[in-house]
Amino acid sequence: MQKIFDTAYKATVQELLSNHLLKENIKAIVLLGSVLDKEAVLKYSDIDILVLLESSDGLGSIDYNDLRKIRGIVKTLSKKYEVKISILTHTLDDFRNYLDIESLKHYLQGKVLYLKKGFRFRDFVEHQIEARGGISELTIKPLIIYNLREMRFQIARKFASLNIFNTSGYIRTYGREFIDRVFETADWCLIYKGIWCKKKKEITEKIVANYGKSINTRPMLKAYSIRKDWNYISDEELQAYIEGEGVKFIFDLIKVVLEDYASKRIKQRVAAVILKDSKILLLHRFKGSQEYYVLPGGGVEEDESIADALRREIKEETNLSLSELVKIAEFENMGRLEHYFIAFNPKGKMKTSGDTNPQTGIRDEVSWYELNEIYRLNILPEKIKKQLLKLFNI
Repeated sequence: MQKIFDTAYKATVQELLSNHLLKENIKAIVLLGSVLDKEAVLKYSDIDILVLLESSDGLGSIDYNDLRKIRGIVKTLSKKYEVKISILTHTLDDFRNYLDIESLKHYLQGKVLYLKKGFRFRDFVEHQIEARGGISELTIKPLIIYNLREMRFQIARKFASLNIFNTSGYIRTYGREFIDRVFETADWCLIYKGIWCKKKKEITEKIVANYGKSINTRPMLKAYSIRKDWNYISDEELQAYIEGEGVKFIFDLIKVVLEDYASKRIKQRVAAVILKDSKILLLHRFKGSQEYYVLPGGGVEEDESIADALRREIKEETNLSLSELVKIAEFENMGRLEHYFIAFNPKGKMKTSGDTNPQTGIRDEVSWYELNEIYRLNILPEKIKKQLLKLFNI
C-alpha cells in the first residue's frame, strides 16, 4: 500500500521539475502528512506536497500558467495511480506575511524533496517563526484558541446542516472530513500543552494520556480505528460514530482547553508606530530617576479586539484617531504578548501632556521626533527599537 503512494509522489516531483519554465519559479518541494509518516490509507489519504513558488507580483499571487501546469500534472498522475494528490501551493510572500506559527512549524516537519540552488528552506521557515515572536506560550496559545473556536463553529454548522437529502454521498464525504477534523482538533489541543506530534497514532496516545482524566477519550481511539480500517467501515458504523459520540467528543475536548485558557488568560498589549511628515510619535516617559521613550498604546481589555484596543488607547493617550492599521511585529515582553502596528496621518488635535500616575510616579509627554534621529533615543523595549531601525533603514 505504501509503495503506490511513494511511487506517485516521486512521479509528481519528477513531472513538476521536468517543466523548465515551471521549475524556474519553484523554490522548494516538501512532502507532508500521512504519506511521509507511513500512515497513508488507500481511498482515504491524500499525498500532501508543499510547492513553494516565487510570487508573480510581490503580493503573493501565483502565476496562472504555473497553476494550470500543476493542475495538468496532478490530473494525469491521479488517474494513473488512482490516488488523490493534494498540492499545497504557497509563495514566499505567504510565508513572510500570511502563514501563522503553527502552520510554519508543521511545514518544518516535512521532508524536503527539492531545493532551488542557494535556497535554504529550513533556515527560511525558522526565520519567519522568529519574526513572529518565536514559539512560546504567549504566541501559540491565542492562535490555538482562535483555531479551536473556528473548528467548533465549522463542526456545528456542518453537523446541523448536512444530511442525505441535501448532500450527495453525505456519509462518506462528510465522514472522511470529520475524522480529519478529529485529528486536527486533537493536534491543536496537544500543541496548547506544548506537545507537538507528527503521527496520528502519537496524537491518539497523547490525547488519552493528557486529557483522559478530564473527558471520555474512547472516541479518539475509535477515530484512529475508523481511519486505519476505512475501507472496511460501513456507512452505518461511520454515521453512528459521528452522531453518537464523535461531535460530542470534539466539543468536550475544545471546552476543556477553552476553560483552561479562560482561567489563565494571557495579558496582551498593543502599541502604534504613528507616522506623519517623516516623524514618529513617541511618549517621553519619566519614572522616578528613569527617563526613556515608548510607543503609545496600552492593554487589551476582555472581549476587545486588538485593533479596537489600539484605537481606544491612542485616543485616550494622545486624542488622535487612527484609521488603517498594518501589523509589523508581535513578541513576548515581560510576560505579555505585545502587538505593534503602523499607522499614517492620524486625525485630530494632539494633546502634548500624556498620562500621569502619582502611584507609580510615571509622567508622559507626547511629542513628534524625526525618524532619522530615533537611534539616539532610549526607546523601550529594545526589541521594538531594533525593529524600527531595521524597518526604516536607520
